[in-house]
Amino acid sequence: MKILFVCTGNTCRSVMAEGFLRKLKNVHSADWLDIKSCGTGATPGLKVPKIVLKIILDEGVDLSDHISTPVNKLIAGVSDYIFTMEEHHKNEIIRRYPELKDRVYLLKEFAINRKLDEPDVADPIGQPDEVYLQAAAEIKGLVEKLFTIIDKKRLEQ
Repeated sequence: MKILFVCTGNTCRSVMAEGFLRKLKNVHSADWLDIKSCGTGATPGLKVPKIVLKIILDEGVDLSDHISTPVNKLIAGVSDYIFTMEEHHKNEIIRRYPELKDRVYLLKEFAINRKLDEPDVADPIGQPDEVYLQAAAEIKGLVEKLFTIIDKKRLEQ
């Protein structure tokens, strides 16, 4: 199962989501998972902020080689699930690739399994470390719920 996380720049939220899901993949020997991340407005080749690398490394996942990648039809087109951090990311993916509409979800709404008044995961970029830690805690909880849901769906197939 191919999972794609999408944010704006692919240096923070989508990278954290990728890292947290990679940890769950390792812990649960979920070799059926293929995980990537990208950004709707990513500048190719940017490195991840040190605070993000530390947060993910503390989880036992090394993403120090990660560089930002813009979303493209190849990456999106092979994904079974595309999880976005904000409504405008979802809308942009669907605008660019309307044929993928049924694969694109807001991470928060999918994980909580209902429509929300505030479905976006706030962007901590440029904020103090505490804001990154808060975003990481939120994303980690959402990714844990997401893993449970997709694992259950996989087993039901």
